[in-house]
Amino acid sequence: MFLRDIWPLRNEIQAVEQKFVIPAMFQEVYSSIQNGNQRWNDLKAPEGLLYPWDASSTYIKNPPFFEGMTQVCLIDIYYSELS
Repeated sequence: MFLRDIWPLRNEIQAVEQKFVIPAMFQEVYSSIQNGNQRWNDLKAPEGLLYPWDASSTYIKNPPFFEGMTQVCLIDIYYSELS
């Protein structure tokens, strides 16, 4: 069996959307999405363009293949693939 055998056709999906999905559902959910909630708003997050890697972290590690890599290296790779 393949997914294509059981996956609904686009017109079938649209029929369900037209019958059951109403704009008020989205308005209710997304009207205050920028506000988050108090626990979310209280989270402390670093600011800046780059993630401040914590070398002592056991959870998030800077991938070792990035060590010593510079932007020039990435640009060289990009242009070498174009030629």
